[in-house]
Amino acid sequence: MTKTKKLKTLKFVSKQLKRYSIFIRFLSFVICFLTKLNMNTRNIYKWLVLLSAVSLASCFWSNRVIEEFINSFSNVAEDDECDQPDSCDEMQVMLHLACIRVTSPERILLLLTWDSLSKSCAKTSNVVQHINETLTDCVPLPTTNLYMRLYRALIFFYGQMCGAAETKSKHLEKYHNCVTELRDDLIDCEGPADWFEKRSKTQFTEIINCNYVRAAMLCGVKPARLLRSFAAEVINKALLSKCPVSSTLPHVSNPMSDGGSRSFPHVSFAQVHIFLLAFMLQCFMQ
Repeated sequence: MTKTKKLKTLKFVSKQLKRYSIFIRFLSFVICFLTKLNMNTRNIYKWLVLLSAVSLASCFWSNRVIEEFINSFSNVAEDDECDQPDSCDEMQVMLHLACIRVTSPERILLLLTWDSLSKSCAKTSNVVQHINETLTDCVPLPTTNLYMRLYRALIFFYGQMCGAAETKSKHLEKYHNCVTELRDDLIDCEGPADWFEKRSKTQFTEIINCNYVRAAMLCGVKPARLLRSFAAEVINKALLSKCPVSSTLPHVSNPMSDGGSRSFPHVSFAQVHIFLLAFMLQCFMQ
């Protein structure tokens, strides 16, 4: 209830109290008058004067008390309005997110590519804590705010990858050595700068499928599935409304064996045999 409405309500109540008080005084006067009928006329006049004086004094006193009450309430209402906290500054939230280069939901996925996942989690925890402190003494930003959506997605990432609970996404840790090499690939898969500000199902699907193809070619199908699923969850946390995740996976013509890496490409026995024969032939020809 606003200050104006409160004051209007109190004024209405005060008017009603005045009416009731006048009515009660009138009744008391009548009752007193009737009980004193057996007195002589002079005594009746005395009682009338006395009751009138008391009623008049009571009326003045009641009005003064009610006015003081309204004034005090008005002062309290003004003080309450002055004590209202300011709205949270979205720039502060943005600066904290910038400490770990989170400018889009796809950039949150890049935290997986840090050399040390424990350092990534520690830095993420520090950023989340600072944002929590920033949002403590102010009016919270709307949930539709761009940076609040990124903040929500970052909290989800931290809970899935850094929390104590054993989540499905944590299985990506088994392929961390390979995932760290996906940094440039994940950057190539990012959508336009402002795509997630307005929900785009097409862009969403292209991003998670691109992540899947790049991961399958480098790390294998299993970690690629995990990454695609996790990417979809993280990105959806930052969208105004969730995008459906298609169960149809894009075709990868030559996926790497699970846990593979660019540093150690797959080499068949036939390739090794041919290499040895060529080396021996070169030695004999010298």
